[in-house]
Amino acid sequence: YEDGVKQEISDFGGAETPMHVALVLDVSGSTRFKLEDIQDAALNFVDQLRPQDRVMVVSFDQQVRVEAEFTNERDKLMRAIMLTGTGGGTRVQDALDLTLTERLNNIQGRKAIVAFTDGVDNLSWMATWKDVTARVEESGVIVYPVRYDTMTDVTSVLKAALPPNAKIPGNNKEEYDRAAKSLKNLAAVSGGRYYEVETIGDTKQAFANIAEELRRCYWLGYYLANTAHDGKYHKINVVIGKPGAIVRARKGYRAPGDDKAKNR
Repeated sequence: YEDGVKQEISDFGGAETPMHVALVLDVSGSTRFKLEDIQDAALNFVDQLRPQDRVMVVSFDQQVRVEAEFTNERDKLMRAIMLTGTGGGTRVQDALDLTLTERLNNIQGRKAIVAFTDGVDNLSWMATWKDVTARVEESGVIVYPVRYDTMTDVTSVLKAALPPNAKIPGNNKEEYDRAAKSLKNLAAVSGGRYYEVETIGDTKQAFANIAEELRRCYWLGYYLANTAHDGKYHKINVVIGKPGAIVRARKGYRAPGDDKAKNR
């Protein structure tokens, strides 16, 4: 159903369709204590995908870097992951925005982002959370944020570097809570799932769950009755007839506005 109106399904496919997955890794200064865990979990994740699935690796700190373009060659992906290193600030919003616009926007078929980050952003200048959410709503990309909390680690380092009783700038629970809320929202609007992890074991399990889910995804398509490029959000509700089954799908999509439609 779209906006409450039943639609006629024109296309349907199963998990045999290849998947394009962008693995977006936060390697900012706040992750320096977890880099080996991040790399280990990322390698595990790549190993659990199917041979036909293609993966690209993006890392970000104060810069956003494409470490590997889409490929199913595991050796290339392993080298790209192991060559990541920690830097300074964080541009998580820019990294997600660039991944969506510069790479996934050009891909047809099933596609997803797996973002491994604490979500706290202090240097993005190209995109906001609102921008990223709107692009996800328009793109059909499934987003799986895997969030780890670095506040304790960062606080310990800053306390050691600052004078006693000094106020620690930009590192508080409210900031981390806002980051978590933004990541949860991306998962919700895309039909993905949000994960909180604390240990390497949690992280590997989260990645295993995501890989399993990507192997079991189905897709369906229908022709739009309303083809207006009005920039409006349209709600989708997927209902199936199998008793006891649970469906998780994106809640809707945002139609492109006239200005965006001219560029597509």
